[in-house]
Amino acid sequence: GSASPAQELYGAVRSEQRGHIRRLKAIGAWTMVRLEAMRCQLDEVFLRMDDWIRDRVKTENSSIKAAVENLMQTGLQTLLEDVVSPTSFSSKSSNMMGRSRSKSGLKNKMLSPNGANVRGPRREFLKNLEPRTLDVEVLQPPKPDGRMASPSLQQQQQLLQTQDALQSPMQGAYSRASRIGGSAASAGPGAQLDRWPQEMLCNLMRELFETCNGAPAVSQDVLLDVLSLLRSRTLSLEAECVPKAWASRSEGAWKLFCQALISPAWGTVAVDITELLLDLTFHGRQLSRPSLAALEATRRMIESEDSGIAESQRACYPDVPVSEDLFLRLPLWDGRVPSRSREEPPCEHQENLLRWIFRVLRCFESEANPQLLTVPGRQRNDGSSGAISARRLFTYLGLGTTPAEGLQRGLRLLMPAPPAAQTAPDSEENEAEGDAKPPAMRVQELRNVLFSCGGARPAAVVVPAPELMDLCKQLLPQLYDREAFLAAQEAAAAAADPKAKGKAKAKAKGKEAAAAPVEEEEEVPPPPPEEAVISMAEAEVLRHPSILRGLFSHGSALCRKRGIGILFPEGGSAAAGLGGPVPVPAEAAARLAALESSIPPEVEATRSPTPESPP
Repeated sequence: GSASPAQELYGAVRSEQRGHIRRLKAIGAWTMVRLEAMRCQLDEVFLRMDDWIRDRVKTENSSIKAAVENLMQTGLQTLLEDVVSPTSFSSKSSNMMGRSRSKSGLKNKMLSPNGANVRGPRREFLKNLEPRTLDVEVLQPPKPDGRMASPSLQQQQQLLQTQDALQSPMQGAYSRASRIGGSAASAGPGAQLDRWPQEMLCNLMRELFETCNGAPAVSQDVLLDVLSLLRSRTLSLEAECVPKAWASRSEGAWKLFCQALISPAWGTVAVDITELLLDLTFHGRQLSRPSLAALEATRRMIESEDSGIAESQRACYPDVPVSEDLFLRLPLWDGRVPSRSREEPPCEHQENLLRWIFRVLRCFESEANPQLLTVPGRQRNDGSSGAISARRLFTYLGLGTTPAEGLQRGLRLLMPAPPAAQTAPDSEENEAEGDAKPPAMRVQELRNVLFSCGGARPAAVVVPAPELMDLCKQLLPQLYDREAFLAAQEAAAAAADPKAKGKAKAKAKGKEAAAAPVEEEEEVPPPPPEEAVISMAEAEVLRHPSILRGLFSHGSALCRKRGIGILFPEGGSAAAGLGGPVPVPAEAAARLAALESSIPPEVEATRSPTPESPP
């Protein structure tokens, strides 16, 4: 049937309402497109202004330096006598009043009281101080055509991003910073705002070397002073000493960065310069750290005859010398070093980048004779020289994401095979029973890996390690702390069967006289702590209470520092590092969960640590 008048009115109102909504949406879309275009033009204006201000300040600094050099050459006293002399002021006043003076008056004006002609130097001095016009391109934004075109899919996505930015002013500011950083990074080939070039790292190394007299470690306060000095030089346009994306960050971010490099509660009390240079080298480059499989393949190559190392030297692993030529042949990255474009400097190419990493490791190979860094390929006869030890190579390139992973890598990469003559206690019993024999390892080498001592790192970086005898008593109490071992066994037996406690004491008293001479005959002194060997699987080592205590007290030196990636994220945007906590990979989360369930009671009672990795 026909619609009622009320329904017709309602339909007309709805149709008119849809028309209004459609027109309002079209106006909103057009407005957002115009605002986005204006925002892009403003970003371009700000970028041009930044470049113009930088060039203007550089030009003014050059003019001031040229004027100072002119004054030094001409003589400051001669020029000032002419400028501030009463004759000069009187002639200038008469010139402004009547603009009539004779040639003799002009001649007297351009002569100093001692008769020297200063017209040429003065003109040169004033010419140097004159501002020079910069040859810059004036931005002429295109005029809007005024047509109401429907936005495309890309424009709709930009509109959504712009709406989100307008809803959050802080997020909008970060969005603008990211767009400016992205456009500046793509302005020229190979431009990297957050990468530390090798020349900057050499400059940083020289500043630290002069400040600390060649020490391999510095405090966080000294490092902050040096970085602040380099940052101020960059901001004052005196020299480019730090990346642009780093220089734009606040002083608080730099302070947090220096604080994140140490962790006294986890064992590191100073900044390791070698580790800092390696972190800055990997940051901003498409070069990840070597994988565990690549590191294990590197160890096999070093211990093989293909390395070219003498057999007598290979027997001293991990203190094996690795030359620069051998380092270039090692399968550390297994051909995964990214190839650089032609616009990149030669020092960023694959071979020179590997040479640079080798030279960073070589700087403090000998703490008594440190070597300054040099950019590969910049000097003549810049060939291979020097060597590093395999211990140092795997210590710095084999760091893990957590202390437990770092210890696991250290056990696989740094533990040498014990001599065949030495066997761990109870190994003969395991062989007789037919069980698989766990790998044997020296307690001294385990101590060097766990506590980062024995020449792996500078002694000033980590807190002092416990004595070797104390670790032997904890790992081998049946040999080095027999009384406590027997008492623990009796206590365990008594706790399991309280009735057997009296029987055990009676048997001990009855056999004491007969067993005394036998004990004197069977008692064998334990080997020196330097020769102590344990036979323990990797999982047992990671869960041993003494090892866990060592991870909580010295674990920071076994894992990579995350402060550089959080405070100065790659890409030049500060928003990425402030958006929230860094996600933890699934494997690392599983290790953390396993570590949490294995915390010894005494550690919880004394320190109450958390199973999180140090910063």
